[in-house]
Amino acid sequence: MDKLVDANGNCIHLAGPYKQNFPEPYMDEETLNLHYTFHLGGAVKGANKDLLMIKKSLNENNIETIDY
Repeated sequence: MDKLVDANGNCIHLAGPYKQNFPEPYMDEETLNLHYTFHLGGAVKGANKDLLMIKKSLNENNIETIDY
């Protein structure tokens, strides 16, 4: 779990543990790169935004907005 989050508890987007062309001929390198960079990267950014909003709600003692 320590490799998935930084010291502040935010999710990090690590480099893939494989070569970019490993699924060829089923998927090309560009498609894999786009999927990993934009889809997974977007999910990581979204998770960090949600965590930030939850922390903000807790700090403000505003329990009603914690449903992020």
